[in-house]
Amino acid sequence: MKNKILLLLVFACLFAACSSKVKTDFARKIIAEDTGIPQKQIVVKEVAKYPGTIVADAQLHLAFLLQQDKAGHWHVLKISKIPGKWEERDRVFPMTSLGRALESAILSELLK
Repeated sequence: MKNKILLLLVFACLFAACSSKVKTDFARKIIAEDTGIPQKQIVVKEVAKYPGTIVADAQLHLAFLLQQDKAGHWHVLKISKIPGKWEERDRVFPMTSLGRALESAILSELLK
């Protein structure tokens, strides 16, 4: 009887591990399709699934071209989602409050 219970626990753990891999792969695929960032540049660390919603904690590999203005302030000028292909910042992150917050966070990390 103990062996059967142990075997069931092993299968349950394996199923959970495989299910988690499927969720992270699925989230990576959707993020790549919707952002235009290649899947190999996306690392999904954790996925939580709710009815009709998935919350994915992910890291994206992007390159940023920064430029200093005459007043000495730095700004994100262009962003590369794909190596060698640069896009205007406003095209990738429109200057909404989210876009400004992202630019501020990027600059504060880079200028530490």
